[in-house]
Amino acid sequence: IRGASSPKLMAVTLRTEGDRLHLSHPDRPDLFIDPATDEERLIRWVAPLVAEGRAAPTALVPAPADRGLTDTPDATISMASLASHQAVADKAAAPFEVHRWRCNIFVDGLTAWEEFDWVDRTIRLGAAEARVAFRIDRCMATTANTDTGERDVPTLEILDGFGHQDFSVALVVTKGGALRVGDKVAPL
Repeated sequence: IRGASSPKLMAVTLRTEGDRLHLSHPDRPDLFIDPATDEERLIRWVAPLVAEGRAAPTALVPAPADRGLTDTPDATISMASLASHQAVADKAAAPFEVHRWRCNIFVDGLTAWEEFDWVDRTIRLGAAEARVAFRIDRCMATTANTDTGERDVPTLEILDGFGHQDFSVALVVTKGGALRVGDKVAPL
């Protein structure tokens, strides 16, 4: 199930407590589960958040041990500039949280869309390095408020006004290393 087709899912928050998961949603009671033993409880909890006419959840599928779950065939992380977010937020008629983008890294100090100019280049992120693989085309998930799960900002229409439907770039890490708040991020 996906937030693009079931926007209520965008308001789910998750916190880990050891091996247990704590899930919250404004329309559901909090749920504490062990995903190894409470699959059925999780499915019942999530089911009311799935949009009408969409496939209901039937099983919990573990992520592959060798990589995270991404929308891309390669193991990537996403990065965007806060200026790009602000450019979209300035055109939104409702509050527009940075969390809608689901980015792994936000960079301050760039101009709006500057990260797009880094495609096919290697960048340094603190002590790490990554190849900027491509711009990320966005979907309907970004139209849903992450506090309520309601669609309230026409994100894709706003992006169209900038001549694209892209927000953020995909990075393929080429050299691991520490990245801390305040570290420099720049092309090599």
